[in-house]
Amino acid sequence: MKTLRVYIDKDKHELYEQLVKRGSDNPDNHPFQTMKDLFMVAACIGARNNSFEEIKSSKDIFNSDVFDEKTDVPILASLAFQKEKSLSVLNDEKKILEIAQGYANRGIDDVYNAILNNPGRPLFNYIEWLLEQIES
Repeated sequence: MKTLRVYIDKDKHELYEQLVKRGSDNPDNHPFQTMKDLFMVAACIGARNNSFEEIKSSKDIFNSDVFDEKTDVPILASLAFQKEKSLSVLNDEKKILEIAQGYANRGIDDVYNAILNNPGRPLFNYIEWLLEQIES
C-alpha cells in the first residue's frame, strides 16, 4: 500500500486516546498498543455490524505504511470488497482506505462502549467482549 494518511473523525480522537497505551501506562487500562491496532478492530467491528459513517471533520492519526502487507492490508481489502461488491475496488488503495475509515468511524463507538462503558478493568472487558464477538 502506498503511503497515505489515515484519518479519523476529530470528535472520535478522544476515544482512541483513552484506549491506546501511552508510554508505561498499565495495559489493563489501555488495552491497545497502537492507534493502528485500535483502528483495525474498529474497522472490522464497523463492517461486521454494517455500520459505516463518513468522516465529517478529519484528524490524521498515522501513515498507512504501518499496515502490515501480509495481515492488515488483506483485511482492509476484504472490508472494501464486502462494501462495494466489486473486484475493481481492490485496485484502488485510496478507496480501500476510505472505506476502512468509514467503518472505523462508526465501529469505534461500539469498541469504546464495550470496553470503557462497562464496570471492570478495560483489558478484561476487552477480552470478554472479544469472546462474545467470536461466539455470536
